[in-house]
Amino acid sequence: MNAFNEINWNVETKFIIHHSLFIIANSYFQIVKTKHLLFTLLLFGVLSACSLNGKQEAALNSAKLAYIEARNNNNVSLLIKLTYADAIRYYESKGDEVFKERFRPENNQAFYRNGTLKEVASKGNVIHVQYEFEKITEDPTTIELKRVKLYAISMDDGKHWKFLDGIEYDNPKIVPKNKKLISG
Repeated sequence: MNAFNEINWNVETKFIIHHSLFIIANSYFQIVKTKHLLFTLLLFGVLSACSLNGKQEAALNSAKLAYIEARNNNNVSLLIKLTYADAIRYYESKGDEVFKERFRPENNQAFYRNGTLKEVASKGNVIHVQYEFEKITEDPTTIELKRVKLYAISMDDGKHWKFLDGIEYDNPKIVPKNKKLISG
């Protein structure tokens, strides 16, 4: 009878060990699932914070189309109206000749197409959006195609948008480094 009890004890021990391994494995998977869920929620929160809602996107799209049409059709008054105010002030501070040179239709003899949204960043009510466009420049002997960055900036949570070239966005006299939300 002693041998029977010993065998039964071994079976119970094996079952308990096996059952505890299941509990440990199950707990491990619960932790992994919880971490995965937390990571997914954090990622969703970050992406939501850096994206636009429907009204912001509609306002941006409308302003972007108007800005690109102004650039492509040399509509200087609309181009100036849709350019970021600090850029306008910068060119005005440089004098009439520099201002005229920047907005002169002959200097905007390029066609912009195929804009791709690259990045959205926000801080409070300020939103910066980076686009990459194909810029086609023609002269009598050559046609040049290059990719350029354009930036849209809203100071009122996406209700109104103003635009900058990549060179202007990177100019610290127009957009100080402490106010840039997108780097590079």
